Parts: sequence; C-alpha cells; structure tokens
Amino acid sequence: MIKFPNKEGKFVSALPYETDDFYYPVKMIPAEAFDIIEEDDDFDEDGNLKDDVAEELNEKHDGDGEELDDDGE
Repeated sequence: MIKFPNKEGKFVSALPYETDDFYYPVKMIPAEAFDIIEEDDDFDEDGNLKDDVAEELNEKHDGDGEELDDDGE
C-alpha cells in the first residue's frame, strides 16, 4: 500500500499495479488490499510474495525489466 495526498490534500491509500509501460495506483482502503492479498495464492500468511513466485517472475525478465521469450532472449 502507498499513501499520497489527493487534490484536497487528504491522504488516500492505493495498491500499486505495474506493467512494463505504466505504474497505476489503484485507490482502495487497506481492508480491500488485505482481502486481495489474503485470497491470492501467490502470497504467504504475512502478505509477502512467495519465494517461488518471485523467482519465477525474475526468470521471466532480464535485468532491464524486459520480458524474455521462451528462448531466454
């Protein structure tokens, strides 16, 4: 979760969602974010991304964040 001030200066919460080209803050309350994480099998009991999932994501991308094809190129 991230917090940032809205146009009225009040802080709002958001869950970051990233693609290769964009960074989207998806506005939601913390309870909604915790529900998403709790229901997602990619996260452990503490809300952290499981090691095997993180390794799989790292294997699919090179050091520049570029997604690799099936040949690793």
